[in-house]
Amino acid sequence: MVPDGLSLRQLRQMARGSWGPTASLMAAMYELHRDPARRSRPFGPADFDPFADERPHGEGGAIRVEGDGLAYMREAFEKGFGPHRG
Repeated sequence: MVPDGLSLRQLRQMARGSWGPTASLMAAMYELHRDPARRSRPFGPADFDPFADERPHGEGGAIRVEGDGLAYMREAFEKGFGPHRG
């Protein structure tokens, strides 16, 4: 794959999409060799998908900012922050 002309977001989406079938195959292979005495819970694709626990912002992945955190963010946005602060 040549990433020329693709944004980081597009590359990330490509990587996420390709893990689904791979994770399913890995789960099936591990499930064939699972010892129920050592592990009672069966393996699933989410156990092998590095992106499985990421959720889009619309599904609870957003972070609520309240109180002092909101005031700090407002100040940083209006006045700037870091070494270039005036």
